[in-house]
Amino acid sequence: MHCAQDLLDRDDAFQESHIEIITRFYRLFESIFKYVKDLVRYLNDLEEGVFIQQSLEVPTRAGWMCLPQGARGVAYAAMAGSR
Repeated sequence: MHCAQDLLDRDDAFQESHIEIITRFYRLFESIFKYVKDLVRYLNDLEEGVFIQQSLEVPTRAGWMCLPQGARGVAYAAMAGSR
């Protein structure tokens, strides 16, 4: 029991002394997650023809959809997981 209380005390002390950086990292990862989720939704909408005058070829042809190979893999893996 004493060991568990010691760990809780250490956890509280760590949180108090590092709450600002913990919060900043949480917001960073939350923003990245939201961006990927929105990107996947947009790519799915393009694939399904939600946008009348655009297809998946338009952004890739325009050059703004040129993601590095690793990023494309992550986006497409997320897209496959969201279906």
